[in-house]
Amino acid sequence: MQALRLLERYALNRADVIVTLSSGMAEAIRELGVRTPVIVAPPQLDVHKFKVLPEPANPTVVYSGAMGRKQGLHQILAAAEVLKTRDSEIQIVIRGQGGIKDELVTLAHSKNLTNVRFEPLAPFDQLNEAMASGHIHLVPQASDGADFAVPSKIFSIMACGRPFIATAHAESPLADLAEQSGSGVVVTPDDPFALADAITSLMKSESTRLNYGANGRRYVERCVDRSVVCEKIWDALINKSVAVNRIGTEAV
Repeated sequence: MQALRLLERYALNRADVIVTLSSGMAEAIRELGVRTPVIVAPPQLDVHKFKVLPEPANPTVVYSGAMGRKQGLHQILAAAEVLKTRDSEIQIVIRGQGGIKDELVTLAHSKNLTNVRFEPLAPFDQLNEAMASGHIHLVPQASDGADFAVPSKIFSIMACGRPFIATAHAESPLADLAEQSGSGVVVTPDDPFALADAITSLMKSESTRLNYGANGRRYVERCVDRSVVCEKIWDALINKSVAVNRIGTEAV
């Protein structure tokens, strides 16, 4: 393992510029002893293709995406069970496909979670309407699954002017994004009561939801739009000699 780390550090220290997707990835690279200039460029999207549409009539929370272990989707069903015991009117929609979908459907039926329904992913040309069908979007992650990455779907959520609730540790890139953008809430993974409380609290406050949604839209326009990200990468490549001269040549 040590030999592989040395080889990785050797290779990365001979790059002109390193582009990574999140601050967590950048920190991990630095911890390897890499001194090459690193820029964080999030997954890009064409923000202006996304529309901010009115909220739906009935209180609805949406998860949309892959259904695998790392998404930690059992947390949603656990929170749904808590909401049901509280006689909440909030409905949870889970959209997507994946290896554990049948398991989730079976579990929801066994617990008689009438406040949960499963749907297929919406076609791309119906994306805006699908995103607008929820007041809040969920971005669950397994407790060991959000150390480096930020799910790219979170930027689509923000572009559509919707707030998000994520399950992640306080030091994770997801938590950093929520704080920097002011567009979401992060709760500790594997705590269904905290997740249910966050859903209930945000659902009760229209002003907070709209404020988070507006903050998210502004953030992606400023930091994630394709033109912004491409310009950032281009500037890094054009100015690489300046950056390398400033940092200096580092040995393994």
